[in-house]
Amino acid sequence: MRPEVRHHRQQRRAGRFRVRARPPAPDRFLSRSTPHATDGAGHERGLDGSRRGERRQRRVDALAAAARRKSESKLAAAESAIKRLIKQDAPVTFQAVQREAGVSHSFLYGHPMLRRRIEQLRQRRMPPRAERARADGCEGAASDNVVLALTAEIARLKRVHRLEMAALREALERAHGENLILRRQLGCLHGEATGLD
Repeated sequence: MRPEVRHHRQQRRAGRFRVRARPPAPDRFLSRSTPHATDGAGHERGLDGSRRGERRQRRVDALAAAARRKSESKLAAAESAIKRLIKQDAPVTFQAVQREAGVSHSFLYGHPMLRRRIEQLRQRRMPPRAERARADGCEGAASDNVVLALTAEIARLKRVHRLEMAALREALERAHGENLILRRQLGCLHGEATGLD
């Protein structure tokens, strides 16, 4: 240990070394929970005498008004998107309205009036269950035939593919064998040629 450090520790133990006390914090660092004086109107007055409460309230009011305006503009955009979808005879769904209006799903679901309207328009576009079942039954037979035909074609193509792959493997093995024979012959010829020199 260095001598100055040892000397410093010895002085601290002996009580000769004084630690300076920190000065009290300035008023500006006091927490906001510190009670402030109020003026006659009940507004909070800051330590410097300004009306912090009034300024704060004005900021809160301005933010609330901006949020209201933003919500109203989103509501108008959603309404106009619904009208455009109806005019285009497109299905009115939450996704379609969200995409058309540029608003979020949570906004649409969060407004009860918009949510009810979209759900009603979506139900109007959907045919009754009996009609859907009848249409699905007619289309079902045709789609089953298509599925069966496609499945049979896939099975046939797989068989052809397997046969072609087997023929290619056999040809490759033959080519490797011929290549090996030619290399051996080349090695023998090369050995004979070096022996003659």
